[in-house]
Amino acid sequence: VSADAVVFLVNHGIICKQNKVYQSAREALELAVECKSKIASSNDPLFVTIYKALGEVLQELRLFEEGEKYFFKALKVKEVNLGRDHPDCIPLYFNIADFYQAASKNREALEFLQKALEISKAKNGEESNRTAEVFFNLGEYYYKLKKNEEALDSFLRAFRIYDTNNENKKIAYVYDYLGSLYKIKGELEKAVSYYRLSVKNREITAGKNSLDYAKSLNNLASIYLMQDNNEAEMFLKESLKVCESVLGQKHPSLAPILNNLIHYYRKNNNNAELENYQKRFESLNSVT
Repeated sequence: VSADAVVFLVNHGIICKQNKVYQSAREALELAVECKSKIASSNDPLFVTIYKALGEVLQELRLFEEGEKYFFKALKVKEVNLGRDHPDCIPLYFNIADFYQAASKNREALEFLQKALEISKAKNGEESNRTAEVFFNLGEYYYKLKKNEEALDSFLRAFRIYDTNNENKKIAYVYDYLGSLYKIKGELEKAVSYYRLSVKNREITAGKNSLDYAKSLNNLASIYLMQDNNEAEMFLKESLKVCESVLGQKHPSLAPILNNLIHYYRKNNNNAELENYQKRFESLNSVT
């Protein structure tokens, strides 16, 4: 067995995972483990990549007992090579937390996120971007559980650090969550302010032809719809134009924008446009 053959199997498994061909991914990665074990130490760093990928595949297959085993094998190899509580273990803590949340083991998920926060504060600093990333992951954890106040607190902490450090790319995702949370709370002016920041940020960092920019436009327009602000139409049409140029006119990702346009024209009694977008929406659903 050659090292090149192992790398081929790992890459093939990861590509299958990305394409959601999970059984093929599992087979390739399990064979990679078998082959790698014949030519390398059990603590070879490549095992971290293989075990983590296997854990993620088994998570998608909802084989949680087996998946847990591989995540902890990955963590063990990582700790042997780097030492316990090393800050470079934090991304793996995020993976494990996500795994536990998918398995409905929320207490265990939170324990890994809190451990990540403790390590990052101690090793990276309380105001570092890596600590902000932990707060962001905590925010996502609470958001999924609909614990909105805890999520808001975590995202605001991430926002303050990223803002202080002029971290422009990652902060856009924080803007989106803050806009969503204030929308849920009914504080629409605050939601608008964060969604506007998201639009401005995506225009600079991703460009006006990006899907991220289109998503930000749609988010902002959704608030304008609630406020009966006619600017919603302009933003929705721009968002739709960008998505169509990237994805085509039949992609299922167009559905939320088309639905918002339907809502807008129904509220404004524009029956001609309403019928047009209803037909497009129905056609999209028949395709998907």
